[in-house]
Amino acid sequence: MSVALQRKFYQPLAIAAALAFVYFTVLLKLGREWWSDENYSHGLLVPFVIGYILWHERKRLAAAQIQPQVWLGVAGVSVSLVMLWAGVAGAELFVQRLSIVVMLASVAIYFWGFRLLRLLAVPLTLFILAIPIPQIVFNKIAFPLQLFASRCAVSAMQVFDISVLRQGNVIELMPLGAHEPKRLAVVEACSGIRSLMTLVTLAVVYAYFTGPRRGPKGGHQSPHSKSSWFRNFAIWRALIVVVAAVPIAILTNALRVSGTGVLAHYYGTRVADGFFHTFSGWVIYIAAALLLFATGWALDRFARFPASAKPVSPTHGVVLEAK
Repeated sequence: MSVALQRKFYQPLAIAAALAFVYFTVLLKLGREWWSDENYSHGLLVPFVIGYILWHERKRLAAAQIQPQVWLGVAGVSVSLVMLWAGVAGAELFVQRLSIVVMLASVAIYFWGFRLLRLLAVPLTLFILAIPIPQIVFNKIAFPLQLFASRCAVSAMQVFDISVLRQGNVIELMPLGAHEPKRLAVVEACSGIRSLMTLVTLAVVYAYFTGPRRGPKGGHQSPHSKSSWFRNFAIWRALIVVVAAVPIAILTNALRVSGTGVLAHYYGTRVADGFFHTFSGWVIYIAAALLLFATGWALDRFARFPASAKPVSPTHGVVLEAK
């Protein structure tokens, strides 16, 4: 009993303490960036979500079949340590933080095997989504989104017969009653990349908690064909929900910028600053979240439609009785 107790409690605690010691500085800098950078402020909630998922899956984690893969685990740990060293030597924070994910996956493979790693896929994915990407990659994504949002704003203003001129991500217009043209700049904060990252993280959490679940083991089990269909639908549903978060975030942000441009013509460029700017951001994000939830709801309705709409022959029961 003492050996079993040691393996169940003390071993994970010892592993966690060792990893916290190795990555203390990396985790401290990551927490500070979550606190100061609004683009990754959702990272402050990610540890709590991961903790709840682990608690929610505690029975499955405890019942997972242990099949350690020692050599693969050692190779993964070695790679993660090399990544940590290279990140520190090159002052590359992204590599240092990504090595944490590789280390956690490698430790799980070393002690418990791939079955446990599969159960940890969602927590590891959430942690990856909370890691700030390199600034050069961030700019490569943000600037095209700025141009797209500014193009959508110009198109919307032209629909309302508003004279407008666009130069890159800067929009020039003449508000009503103004004596000189005003400029609206679709800056990085208005590119939509902030809502994009947050909405993708929300999509992963939503897909996990609302995905179809198997019934209890003691209940009626489905045939193998239905079980295979169930498993495939759960995977495809999660992928579609997560992928759908990308166009939803981009289009809703373009709608926000377009509405701001139209209102700036009638009420002045002050609508692009202050309370209205912040309030419109919250409204658009709520709308994007509702569209994301509607996507999952539509997929669930579509999955139930074939079974509920399948016609039944009136003689089907009679044929069965004759047999």
